[in-house]
Amino acid sequence: MTTVNLSVSLVTQTTDWNCWAASLAMMLGRSTDTEIVDELKARYPDGTWDDGASPVELGWAAGQFGLSQVAPVCQGADGWEEWLNSYGPLLIQVPGNSHHSVVVGGVEYARDDEGVCMEEKLRVLDPWHSGGGDKWLTFEEANADYELGGSTWPNNVYSR
Repeated sequence: MTTVNLSVSLVTQTTDWNCWAASLAMMLGRSTDTEIVDELKARYPDGTWDDGASPVELGWAAGQFGLSQVAPVCQGADGWEEWLNSYGPLLIQVPGNSHHSVVVGGVEYARDDEGVCMEEKLRVLDPWHSGGGDKWLTFEEANADYELGGSTWPNNVYSR
C-alpha cells in the first residue's frame, strides 16, 4: 500500500461563502477563515471578501498569499502521489456553479500484480460547516462529491 498523508489541519468555514478563505487558511497553517478575510480587507479595503470567490478571484487571492497554480491534468492515484510529494497539500476549486473550495491532503492506493492502481483513496479536507470534514474517500466518492478523482478542471489547483 502506498500512502501520502500530509500534515494539514481542517479549518471549517464560518459563513456559507468562505470556503475559499478556509481552504487558504488550511494551506497557510492559519486557524480560521476570518484571518484570511481580515488580512485581505486590511490590504484592500475597497474589495468584497465575504461573498464567495469565482475562479479568477480565488486565483488572485491565492497569489496574494504566495500560492502558485498547478497545471491541471487528469490524475490517477500515482499522479496525485506525485503532486502531493512535489507540492504538498493542494487547494482545489471544485468545478460547477458554487465553485466550492477544498484541500487534498493525501492519497492511498495499492497495485495489483500487473501494476494497476486499485483501492484508491483521497484525503479531502472540506471546510463546509455542515457535512464537510477531514475524510478519506474512494476515488468514486471523491468524484461523485467533488469531481476530483479523475476529472479535468480549468486551472484551479493551487500549491504552496
